[in-house]
Amino acid sequence: MYIDLIICILLLVIMLVWFKKFDSYIYAFGILDILLRILYFIKTHIDLAVLNKILGYLPSSISGLVMKYTSGTVETILLWVVVVLYILFEYHIIKFFAKKRK
Repeated sequence: MYIDLIICILLLVIMLVWFKKFDSYIYAFGILDILLRILYFIKTHIDLAVLNKILGYLPSSISGLVMKYTSGTVETILLWVVVVLYILFEYHIIKFFAKKRK
């Protein structure tokens, strides 16, 4: 029922305990969302019952999780928070590659 929410909250708590810097939280958010999207793609494009059973508990993405469990104004606010985190993630990636180029 709420397995996907519990899994994501557990992963976010582990990330908060593991990482100490704000930049690391942004990277972890991006990594988690990309991982969820990859696993969702695999689940929808490979038709194996065992694989679908295992990956069936995971949401399609963090924004998909927000849309599944909230609605109205709270959903809009949380989706904007997700968009801001995406923008910060993109900024950090661009900054990282700009440093590598020098």
